[in-house]
Amino acid sequence: MPAPPSSFPSALRRNTSQDPSVNSSQRKSTVGVGLRPRQALSPTMHDRGSILVEAGRIQDEESRRLSEMAFLDY
Repeated sequence: MPAPPSSFPSALRRNTSQDPSVNSSQRKSTVGVGLRPRQALSPTMHDRGSILVEAGRIQDEESRRLSEMAFLDY
């Protein structure tokens, strides 16, 4: 089966099917094998008030306005 098209330059691509240094056991997928469970996140929920308080700390006026536009729906 031919490889899918790639934008990576062909001169720099490594052809694993013809490369003797890569055997078939190295090419098998090991996704999830031996990995620890991921640490759960503890997200912080914000409301309009907390966003306005934090936006007030932004000293640059233009950055503050852009942040307010991005996170507050006027």
